[in-house]
Amino acid sequence: MKAVATLTPSLRPSARGALAALVVLLLALAALLFLRPLSGSHRASSGSLEAGTPLLLAPVGEAPSPSLAVQHTGLVLLDARTGSVRNRFTFSEPNEVIRGYLLPGGVQVLLYRAPLETNATTYPSLELWRVSHWTVERSVPITPDIAPVRILAAQYPSTAGQTPTVLDLASDPAGHWVAVAFWSMATPYSDGTRSQLVWVTSLDLQTGQWAPWVYPLPSSQTVSLLALSDRILVLAHTLRTTTRHTVANLVSLDPRNGTVLAELPLESWSVQGKPLDEDPSSPHNTFSAALAPQVWNNRILVVTDDLELFLIDPRSLRLVEHRPPLADRLVVGGRPYLIGDLLVLVGQSLWVLDVSNWRVMTTFPLPTIPEGNWLLAGVDTAQRTAFLLNTKEGCLRNLDLSSGTLSEPLHCNLALDYPAPLFGWPAFATGAP
Repeated sequence: MKAVATLTPSLRPSARGALAALVVLLLALAALLFLRPLSGSHRASSGSLEAGTPLLLAPVGEAPSPSLAVQHTGLVLLDARTGSVRNRFTFSEPNEVIRGYLLPGGVQVLLYRAPLETNATTYPSLELWRVSHWTVERSVPITPDIAPVRILAAQYPSTAGQTPTVLDLASDPAGHWVAVAFWSMATPYSDGTRSQLVWVTSLDLQTGQWAPWVYPLPSSQTVSLLALSDRILVLAHTLRTTTRHTVANLVSLDPRNGTVLAELPLESWSVQGKPLDEDPSSPHNTFSAALAPQVWNNRILVVTDDLELFLIDPRSLRLVEHRPPLADRLVVGGRPYLIGDLLVLVGQSLWVLDVSNWRVMTTFPLPTIPEGNWLLAGVDTAQRTAFLLNTKEGCLRNLDLSSGTLSEPLHCNLALDYPAPLFGWPAFATGAP
């Protein structure tokens, strides 16, 4: 793999010194007119944000004692290439922000805020913020009275009156609406046994209105969402057994009315359990599972944790190509990322796969940090770099895919240990073009 050279355009000095001085004066006046004081709850960066800058949003905080979980006290927005701080946001109460989602362009973030105790006057909410000065543009409460909850209760009466919990979010490419996966507790059995009911709906970010539909997934444990401009792709995960080949079910929904446009069960090549990680002596065997879907070459790409490939037509959900697993154990997890035809994934090592020929290009071993797990936070397509975090270390590092060089920590003190990884941190996006 060759490194990608970055070309910096040269600047010509002005032919007229007087004109240059006038431009400088006008810029200074504009800065004075638009400069706003910042409150103590946030701080903007002093540097300008270049187009396409990879951005990383992660929680910060500390544990009250070594035996207790970390309390999140705020968020930090980083330039993922350098680790420099672009912006900070401090919570009014610890742990009040459960998840954050950077919308396309990295200008806005959708925060899932949940009070420690929900009561008749305090409910969770989805809040749309502009990250430059951390101002709220829209706040949408999540209550038992919102339209999707009422519609769900008509189908599953035992969910009535509940405040649902956000499971996953995915924004359309323009950032106008989001697909939202929730879970509620239902009573599906005659003996009164309760279980988690996963369901999907959508939210219009421009109006703050919930969609008048729900799509329940009563047999699913969890889901992964992918929002295209005109449809929602729901990858639903169910429990596998020795007689079930299905690693996931893929469903396409109309975001306006929830109509099922197409559906496809993803059938694995094998039903055999495999070791859980790269350690040859690992005694823990389990079944493979599908990771979050991605878009590659006008196809939906789904890969499993033992590197089985499914390529799917996004409109018909027709299976275009299916390749067998490349690993004899479950070697990767989390969210995969694409750099052209290269698929980047992480486990105990960083894996780089060639999608076109479906083969392992290379693996880069990662340092072992006791009680820590490596997270792939994102990739830099221009510089062919992977952004890595370790839950125990709490530091951002970059790995050059052309050389395999892992950088020294670029920014630390990120609160990524339990319970942060369970709630989708960190958030990643590129800056506005």
